[in-house]
Amino acid sequence: LLERALRPDVAQLLDEAELRGVLALDGGRVRYTHPLLASGVYARAPSGRRRSLHRRLSDAVSDVEERARHLAFAGSPDALAALDEAARSVRARGAPDAAAELLELALGLGGGDELRVRAAEHHFDAGDTRRAVVLLEQAIPLLA
Repeated sequence: LLERALRPDVAQLLDEAELRGVLALDGGRVRYTHPLLASGVYARAPSGRRRSLHRRLSDAVSDVEERARHLAFAGSPDALAALDEAARSVRARGAPDAAAELLELALGLGGGDELRVRAAEHHFDAGDTRRAVVLLEQAIPLLA
């Protein structure tokens, strides 16, 4: 996946980072050895480069949820539709908390009140009634 999204020699670069103790490779997963390393690398990358990377990753992944998140972080105009589709998918498999999180991300990108009401429903189903009430209270004046 990373070779498709980044460059063909990414495996060599990952090996070097692992030898230096920056990354840990575990099967097909790559993770930073410390959260501060991850946030530092991400924060130092220019926003245009981060968006470009997320755009390339959205083309490389096959999972609907991962694709939607990458499109959102890329600032893609396709992000709202992808987040809505991903929320429907994860809700159908029984994960209302993940569906609510995806719709909250969509709301942050300008999603409408229909998404707000659905996010509230998912929060309620996930047991987060406080967040559900907040979202519904925000939606009521706009729906009247």
